[in-house]
Amino acid sequence: MKLNGEKIAVYRMKKGLSLKALSEISGVDSGTINRLERGKASPRPRTVKALCEALEVPFEELFTIVEQPSGGREMDSILIAPGLEVRVWPDLKKKD
Repeated sequence: MKLNGEKIAVYRMKKGLSLKALSEISGVDSGTINRLERGKASPRPRTVKALCEALEVPFEELFTIVEQPSGGREMDSILIAPGLEVRVWPDLKKKD
């Protein structure tokens, strides 16, 4: 899954919010929101949560599923937030 910044912009505009207004409501810096909308930044889960709450949309609504060919490999699942699980290649998981 990948954050779809265009969806942030669409939901922000549907609510009639400027970057500054969304920033004030969510507590997320307007420059960060701008970079996220343009796909120039990767957010932390708490940033996405704050934006979702401000925009009144479910967490998963701002993401797009990105399919990659598996080449026969099995993927692992990682829980990022309650009810939100992401599948990743085992070699991409952070090692403890």
